[in-house]
Amino acid sequence: CAHADIYNPSTNTFTDVTMNYPHDGSYGVKLSSGKYFIIGGSMDLGVAPGYATTETFDPGTNTFTASGSMNYSRCSMGAAELADGKVLIAGAWYNTSGSTYGEVYDPTGGTFTLTGSLIDPRANPLILPTADTGAVLLGGYGAYGTPSFTSVEYYDASDNAFHAVSSEIIPTEPGWMVSGTTFLNRASVDYKMTDGRYLIGSYRNAPSLEYGLLTFDPATKTFGRIATTTPIKDTITDGGFFDLVLNKAANVAYLLGVDSATDP
Repeated sequence: CAHADIYNPSTNTFTDVTMNYPHDGSYGVKLSSGKYFIIGGSMDLGVAPGYATTETFDPGTNTFTASGSMNYSRCSMGAAELADGKVLIAGAWYNTSGSTYGEVYDPTGGTFTLTGSLIDPRANPLILPTADTGAVLLGGYGAYGTPSFTSVEYYDASDNAFHAVSSEIIPTEPGWMVSGTTFLNRASVDYKMTDGRYLIGSYRNAPSLEYGLLTFDPATKTFGRIATTTPIKDTITDGGFFDLVLNKAANVAYLLGVDSATDP
């Protein structure tokens, strides 16, 4: 877990690079500087978070540099670069303190500052930056595996605290969720469309299992849903949709799914 592979599409080859720390169940943030901030990880077969260490990858030099340690060990967390260049980190698996309190990383001084407590402590949250140096936090599940959350909360940088927004992502259409195994696989900036909104893959189990495409506007802090020609349906027990890829140049979104049937 302390090794990375750098893929060169021109030569179709992989090069092994050693990181400073092991990272199992970590999170990578794409920074506006072009570098990547890699956070935390677990040890002992991924049962619990074991590492508070972080490092930064520079694709210009293909090198990893240690970036200090968080206040809490975390794996299966979420993070995002805010409008002011700082990074909000929140969530943890099998760590009550880490799931309850977020922290803010300042790349300028290399410091980690604890936030106030989350409204709903959780693992694997999705963090979406807003236009005012804050962020909304949604999705994920309890630190010890409780059901997925539908609630939304807002991080306000002015008071370094989380505030309840709503019990549902879209209050008029209850039940929509995002989780660590469905549509939460990459940095949030990968889901940002050319019009500035984020496109979020989601699902709900009632009135029947359904997948949906939600949007988030960072300027107004509001969610919406894109109507599809036909419902996006499948069955999680027989597969399901697990990722969303944007082709920003073509203004196209691809839903990546699995239909395992009886022979994977």
